Amino acid sequence: MSWIKDFRLRYGLSQSQLGVFAGISRSYLSMLEAREEIPSALMILFTALEKEFKKAAAEPSIELLPANPTRHEKNLSALLKRIQKKETYVKKLEKRLEEREDRFQKMAVITKVCYRWQEQKKDEDPIIHEKIGTILADQDLELIYCGPEARSILRVAIGRIRSEIRVAQEEYENLFQNPHPNPPSPPTP
Repeated sequence: MSWIKDFRLRYGLSQSQLGVFAGISRSYLSMLEAREEIPSALMILFTALEKEFKKAAAEPSIELLPANPTRHEKNLSALLKRIQKKETYVKKLEKRLEEREDRFQKMAVITKVCYRWQEQKKDEDPIIHEKIGTILADQDLELIYCGPEARSILRVAIGRIRSEIRVAQEEYENLFQNPHPNPPSPPTP
């Protein structure tokens, strides 16, 4: 492997990117990487570039931000809309969960009354078992929508979306802290 290719790969540069730094085409750089000898003018240039990369790698890390402030603002706006949309959806799910929990509690009361009423009226009404049976059968069908399993599925969905909201909010706060990214100032000699 040639020295130039080794340098390029060490810093994660594509041939096109290194070509831009060196002021040469990607195809010419590809040819240089395959050669043993490099023209002295380019050797001086690549050596200077390597020194710059070494210095930059030794400096404290900078936070990478979008170079285009307008695009950055669009990202902030889109992220905020996504957060708001998810918050609205969570509120709907929470309301649905609350309604189902309330209905489940009412179903428990109805079931208790059914058994008690059936016991009290068994001597007076010969078909009380069939009457109460239809109510209990309806209760069994409603359990699909209001029972513990259905409510558990809603809770999991709410938890997942809340965690997505937290992640998006953190992302928003990180982006919002630097609404107009400035390039790092050059080091003083």
